Amino acid sequence: MKTTAENRKWKAETGRAAALAGRKLRGGGASELTRLKSIWLALAESAHEGWRQRFCGAETPQVLRQALRQQLGVNLTWDRQLIDFRQWDEANQQRMLMGEKIEERKQELLAGGMTLEAAQDVLLTEASAYSVAARDFKLGLKVSGEISRTSANRLEQEKFKETLRTKIQAGLEALLAEARGHPAIAAAVKQIQEATE
Repeated sequence: MKTTAENRKWKAETGRAAALAGRKLRGGGASELTRLKSIWLALAESAHEGWRQRFCGAETPQVLRQALRQQLGVNLTWDRQLIDFRQWDEANQQRMLMGEKIEERKQELLAGGMTLEAAQDVLLTEASAYSVAARDFKLGLKVSGEISRTSANRLEQEKFKETLRTKIQAGLEALLAEARGHPAIAAAVKQIQEATE
């Protein structure tokens, strides 16, 4: 049970968040559910916990919707909107936890001597497997996009390295052709060519 001071603090935090909720999460008109999500993201974690306790408590959906209307200025007209919001919040919490676990795993891999590039490959593979197992298709799409970007970046780097290698070899061959009359210079150029291959 909250004390009166905690209750006032919680109400003040939720009121500030409601005032900040003018921004939209996605394009188009802001539905009441979208407005609630926007307000929710601006709330302090203590306010989240207070609302989550109420959501899991004995209050009916009608009472909860009325409380949302009075305290946050959001008018959810159907119980389904409240259910959708609670599912969104739960999924959002899971994604945040997954992000924390990924960061911990990354630090673990790096501490084990793995390069950042190799660690990212492992993390993307693990996140992809998790998204399938958890049926989190939004995460799966993000991971797939990141895998594609990573692969494209690596391919671009390899192309750049190969172009650079080709130019260096062409320059060395031109230098070798110029140095044919000078055996010491030709030998040095051949050594450089072998080292760059």
